[in-house]
Amino acid sequence: MERTRTAKVWKNLKKINESTAQCLLCPKKISCKGSNTSGLDRHLQRVHNISRNQPPEESTSVTQPGTSCEPE
Repeated sequence: MERTRTAKVWKNLKKINESTAQCLLCPKKISCKGSNTSGLDRHLQRVHNISRNQPPEESTSVTQPGTSCEPE
């Protein structure tokens, strides 16, 4: 029985086998032995500037006119 992958990194990576994942944004193959996603996360941060802590793209905040913190 295969475990469900719940780490956010799996939106941008595809598991090839038990110890390797393929980045969907570039041709890089990354080790993920023992389902360890640290290297996958590090690749996304360093190469693609994608952080686990960033909100999803579709829910980016939009500043409404007159609500900025800058003085007028």
